[in-house]
Amino acid sequence: MMKQGILSELRNCNRQRWELAIFVAGLLVVLGVFIRLGNECAITTVNSVYASKSTLPNNDVGSLAFAPFLNMAPSSDGTEIRVSAAGVGALGGTLFANFLDIGPGGRKHSYTMTYSDTAQTYFATAVGFTPGMDITGTVGLTTTLGLETAEIQFQRAFVTPLTPQVDIAVEGQMGGETLTVAMPNIGTVPADTYLVVMATNAPPGPLPSGYRFASSTYAINPSGSLTETERLMTLRFTYGQTLPAGVDPHTLAVVGWNRTDLTWEVLGGDLFAQDQALEYVTKRFGIYALAATPTWRDSFNERELTGVSVQTNTRRRSDGTIVLDSGATSGALTSIPITPTTDAASWGTLHFSATIPLGADLRIDVLDINDQVLRVNVADGADLSDLPLVDYPSLKLRATLTTAQAEVSPELRSWQVSWAPSEQQQNSTYLPLVVR
Repeated sequence: MMKQGILSELRNCNRQRWELAIFVAGLLVVLGVFIRLGNECAITTVNSVYASKSTLPNNDVGSLAFAPFLNMAPSSDGTEIRVSAAGVGALGGTLFANFLDIGPGGRKHSYTMTYSDTAQTYFATAVGFTPGMDITGTVGLTTTLGLETAEIQFQRAFVTPLTPQVDIAVEGQMGGETLTVAMPNIGTVPADTYLVVMATNAPPGPLPSGYRFASSTYAINPSGSLTETERLMTLRFTYGQTLPAGVDPHTLAVVGWNRTDLTWEVLGGDLFAQDQALEYVTKRFGIYALAATPTWRDSFNERELTGVSVQTNTRRRSDGTIVLDSGATSGALTSIPITPTTDAASWGTLHFSATIPLGADLRIDVLDINDQVLRVNVADGADLSDLPLVDYPSLKLRATLTTAQAEVSPELRSWQVSWAPSEQQQNSTYLPLVVR
């Protein structure tokens, strides 16, 4: 009996040990899950420093994503491309830059990126490119954490001072949008130069309040220390069907990233709405994008004048100015309705650019949606904030041109109306990324 009691006690003891072992093992598994989730949350928190300033394309706040600002610069000898990825902090895993679908003069390869605590940026150098030729390819980032970006198209062009015509076109990440960098003249660059043009996957920083990205952000980077061209180049943005909901094309403007102040600057540009394009002429390389702004503007560069609703005895000259018809002594021009396309607190200011010769006159009036006159003969820079938005949600502009001599006409070059964004309005940034 005593022996059976001892054996029974041993069995109970062993069973308790096994149950304890199973409990500890289960606890370790659960702990492991929590640790893994904690690491993923930490990664998301790091990314949220950048991504939390953004929303998804439908302007609804979406889940935070892996959204590095991706940039590349070519080497002066044409054999390398320097890759950088910023805006995500130091990730817990390894980051790779993957070059795929490389055209002539390149090769597929993956490069491990190194993180710089000083620059808070990942870097890698891709090698093996053939000098003296143009290269087309795609680049994307992957990580050992299961995060990745979409594949981004880039062009590396070889330009010499004797190159007569250069057109470098790349697709954006929103579908139907492109950027074309056009250098139409000999002598645009002072020496043999490599240029990389690409979408950057994410912006380097947020836009001011009241502005929304209407395209991907693009980088135009030269080799060496070159910062600008010798002669003008044209940046042509085509936006296709990618504009945010409710955006009037006349509110679009090219914005450029100021690398010193780390802010976006509004640069302007000329709209060609029939072609769904906007052009900006510059000499400077850098980071550019198309943005919807809190300003409606018409510079009359379109032959179709899509910003004009009524035109009487006036015409558009080839230089983009509005003048009286030949032989006419009076005429008028009325804009389409101007409606704030973002949440607005109040109307802002009215500006126009005109030349009024001796013996001629030009008058600008402000109308409501029903063509009732609200302000007569306003000056450039007039404050319209006393027109309540609730009563006047849309405005029109009317220009009246007169002259005492039929051969002399006033000239209207552009006009614009702004509005003040509401304090509650948040910035919207597209994150065309893939997260697995």
